[in-house]
This record gives sequence, structure tokens and C-alpha cells, in this order.
Amino acid sequence: MKYYMINTNRKADPYGHDEETILSEQIVALYFEGHKEKIDKLNDGDVVFLYSNENGIIACGEVFGPTQKRNYKGLTKFKNEEYFKKFKSVVKPQQPITVKQMTTLFGKRPMVIQSFIQLSEENGQILFDTVVTKARHLRVA
Repeated sequence: MKYYMINTNRKADPYGHDEETILSEQIVALYFEGHKEKIDKLNDGDVVFLYSNENGIIACGEVFGPTQKRNYKGLTKFKNEEYFKKFKSVVKPQQPITVKQMTTLFGKRPMVIQSFIQLSEENGQILFDTVVTKARHLRVA
């Protein structure tokens, strides 16, 4: 099992439609060349933390299944520009885990400006334990 942090695309989609889709469909998704291909690095059982710009970690979950592809926002001009995997389960903290809180937990500031980063096993487990401790609810797919 590995741990990853993936940005929910809030900066490119400030109204949060991508983030809403990710949460409602219980998926992890990346969009467009240079980003979307990174979804293929995720393996069954890996834990992904969803990072929302200016909010923090809003959910995490264990991924499973093959990479799926579809048109971004359903638009044919963006054919297969969304790659995603499903979550087996999703945990949401009552309040997002902020960058400041992660800095305290990790002893250094995380690289949240990237769309896809791998966390060390130690930091991943610390963050997972923090999210679970502050969980509002658990949903299983």
C-alpha cells in the first residue's frame, strides 16, 4: 500500500464542479495531458487523500479497479481527458485537514501545489490516522 495526495482541480475549476463530481461519484480523477496519466500509478489498496485548494484534505479513500477514461465534463471536444479510479471506501474529516495542520504533523510543509504527489509511508499513515480520528462518516462502495 502506498499513500498519495491528489488535488481536486479547484484552482482550474473554482466553482468546484470537479470536486463535487469526485466526492459524489466516490472517485479519484485527474484531467488533461501531463496529469491524467498519473492515475495509472495507483494500485488496488493504495490510499489517496483528496486535497482541495485553500481548504485542505477533504477526504481520503482506498482505490480499486482499473483506470477508467471519459470525456472531461462529458464534452466531446475533451475526449478521454479525464482518467479516474473508484474508491472502495471514503472517509471525510469533519473539517478539512489544513496545510498548517499537515505541516505540524509532518514537521515540514507538504508539496500541495502539485496535482499528484506520493507521500512517505510514515506521513501517509499519520495523515490517514488524523483523517479517521476526525471522520464525520464512513461510506463503503
